[in-house]
Amino acid sequence: MKRKIIDATQFIYTNLFLQFSSLAKFFFNRLNRNSTENVVFLIAPTMPGSLGDEAMIVTSITEFSKKFDMVYVICHGSDWSHSIGKYNLTCEFLDVRFLFQAPLGWPQLYRYIERYKPQQISVIGADVMDGFYSPSRSLSRLSILDLASTISKRVELLGFSFNARPDQRCVNYIHKLSKTPIKFFARDRVSHERMLDRNIENILTADIAFLLESKNCEQRISEIKGPYICLNICSVHVLMFGQIYINKIKNFYKSLIQNFQLHDIVLISHDTRKYADNYSDWSLLKEFYDELEPVLQKRVHLMSDNLLAAEAKWLCSQADFCIVGRKHMGVGALGGETPTMFFGYQGKQAGLLASFNIDPKLALIDAEKSVDDWMHQFGLFQENLSQIKDLISEALPSVKQLSMKN
Repeated sequence: MKRKIIDATQFIYTNLFLQFSSLAKFFFNRLNRNSTENVVFLIAPTMPGSLGDEAMIVTSITEFSKKFDMVYVICHGSDWSHSIGKYNLTCEFLDVRFLFQAPLGWPQLYRYIERYKPQQISVIGADVMDGFYSPSRSLSRLSILDLASTISKRVELLGFSFNARPDQRCVNYIHKLSKTPIKFFARDRVSHERMLDRNIENILTADIAFLLESKNCEQRISEIKGPYICLNICSVHVLMFGQIYINKIKNFYKSLIQNFQLHDIVLISHDTRKYADNYSDWSLLKEFYDELEPVLQKRVHLMSDNLLAAEAKWLCSQADFCIVGRKHMGVGALGGETPTMFFGYQGKQAGLLASFNIDPKLALIDAEKSVDDWMHQFGLFQENLSQIKDLISEALPSVKQLSMKN
């Protein structure tokens, strides 16, 4: 019964979101904008599990702590406090039930704003603002920006992606809010230009995760004595392309392992959340590992699913190259100046490669092509490793500068 009530509320809200926010603003406007304190509210992603989200939260807290007296992380539930707590950062976590199921979370958000009087409210945008995964949750996140603009002196949507086929309701809401003082920071050139094409004002930045400090975890790979490469399988690909695509990736990776006899292979899960058919990155990698012949398994190392984002970045930075499905694993790898190939979706990876002037014909894998085509493309990637590494080294300082603009 409770689930049905929530679903019905979400259905109504998704169709009348502007009317809901207009009504709520009447109450939020009663709060005194001039009595704000030197504190910031950071609106966290839905739930832990993604090392990319973890990297963005950790970096945001680290940077905000330099200029605010306190950072309050607003989240649904207490799970983020356990995850981020491993970094020993100075912040407090505030639980807002139904935070991303507007309007159900608005009363608690109102009470926290009334109590702590944040001078700034920042929402981590990532790839969940344009309705790609859930229009209702994207609209709920946008409503936080809308309501926050009535009280806080600065409201911003931190570096986010804008995919090629966004939900039109989300586009309309983003367009409306972009004409207000709210700051929108696109985290790649492709997203930036897609929004400009829709007359949505935004500022070009880079992903805030580029500023994450890596953490040495050589104890995790103590048995590796020589060079290694890092591989990842993204569980979202099961949802988008089906098991056949995953099987293609496995065949591709097996060919690479057979061809790179002098390298060890490090398998990194970058997201522990489960998607289609109850798969996670780790379960897909474990399945791949179990299917390998024993002679190949000797050179393959499946990392634990309790890796920190900072550890994953360090592992990638020490590799000769990486091949990834997760965009943020690529952020960690490129941030460590490691050449990286991507299995693309949503256009996020194309935008990331553009920031480093890397030709997508070398580093962006087309899902529709065959394994033989992928192997040919990898050959070109391998031939140009030195050039790609030079491009990364040359662009990284400016990318980090863009990241600082968030």
